[in-house]
Amino acid sequence: MANHIPYPEPPKFHQAITDAKHYAEPSYDDHEKRLPILNFVGTVKLHGANTAIEYKKGYDHWCQSRNRIITRKDDY
Repeated sequence: MANHIPYPEPPKFHQAITDAKHYAEPSYDDHEKRLPILNFVGTVKLHGANTAIEYKKGYDHWCQSRNRIITRKDDY
């Protein structure tokens, strides 16, 4: 039996900023929190389908997209 395994939602930029502010270390000089320096790597987003081939022992394999199982009748 094919069980869809959903692709996790990628983290958002605003959540990184919120977390950085939450975990900022206090400064003993001016009594304010010192924000960390964050490094990011940018990548080019290629448009297309997010697909995967899943296999479960005792069952056959199946194909899936990010949100659903793909059948032979689907036009991808």
